[in-house]
Amino acid sequence: MKHTSGFCTFCGNQLASGARFCGNCGHRIEMQQAGFADVPIQQTQHGPAPLVTPPPPQKTAPQAVPSTPGNANHTKVEVVLKVLPILQRRKGLFGSQSFAVVLTSHRLIFALVTSQMLQEAAKDARQQAREQGKGFFKQWAAMTTSGWHFSQRYLGMAPATILAEHGENFYFLHNQIQQVRLKSSDPEEPNDRDQVEIDSNGTRHRYTIAYGSLKEVREALKPLYGNRVN
Repeated sequence: MKHTSGFCTFCGNQLASGARFCGNCGHRIEMQQAGFADVPIQQTQHGPAPLVTPPPPQKTAPQAVPSTPGNANHTKVEVVLKVLPILQRRKGLFGSQSFAVVLTSHRLIFALVTSQMLQEAAKDARQQAREQGKGFFKQWAAMTTSGWHFSQRYLGMAPATILAEHGENFYFLHNQIQQVRLKSSDPEEPNDRDQVEIDSNGTRHRYTIAYGSLKEVREALKPLYGNRVN
């Protein structure tokens, strides 16, 4: 082993023969093996080597957390799907109540439709038909269908707003409904009407169709309840 002349491997300065330290930067000259070619380091600037700042650690994107009951919100927004025909149920010996049945993604909402609401709806329908130049019979037809048209306003209302409209409004959750029975009226009985029976939590609720048809009820509930509708 011997000291050889060449270039400083630290700053690239040319070394004097046999030098142990670089005359430019003071770097200690390592012992080089005899016969090994001295190759100058390509430097664009003489002097002490610049400090090299290590690159900042790379940020890794956060990993998605698997959805589990403990860390995921499975609540879906409730939306109104359809308004069924108006149903009636008996109240007391001679009274009755009418309900617009609102089908949502979560439940069946029964919105009370009072006689005053129906009277005002009929009055508005007749007035509108009159302003449109329609005759007596068309005005009467508008009045007879006013209850159905009145119930369709629930399509543009939020479910919570529908329930808050009246203190007697109520609902059945879909999973609380065990069976829906649809019964056609007896054509030989003039006062007989189509009926809808809903079994929920061991209780049977009976309704008659005031506006609309049994077919409309079946077509609305069958896709959702399947074999529970018969």
